[in-house]
Amino acid sequence: MTQDADPLEQKLAALKTAFAASVPERIVTIEAAWAEFTAAAAPDEAFEPFYRAVHNLAGSCATYGFTETADRARALCDELYDMRDTKTLAAPDRRPRVAALVASLRGTVPG
Repeated sequence: MTQDADPLEQKLAALKTAFAASVPERIVTIEAAWAEFTAAAAPDEAFEPFYRAVHNLAGSCATYGFTETADRARALCDELYDMRDTKTLAAPDRRPRVAALVASLRGTVPG
């Protein structure tokens, strides 16, 4: 039974490594979506791709055990969710907090 587990563990480790390698690109995608969101004349239209990218990162990082990145992405997700619910997507006073949360993802890239 141990022999059966080793190939599976190796495959899981390879998946985790491949995912970890994709995280920097996912963060770049989030940063680009944030830039589009802040520049958008209609933030409602730019919100969904930004939120989806953050939400997907949070969930995937949690699945692969990258808890620091998952926690920071989840905090960003919560902030965005609140902005949507309170209809403050265009509120300039919310942007510094979101910008800080986006920037905080950079320091958590799994290695």
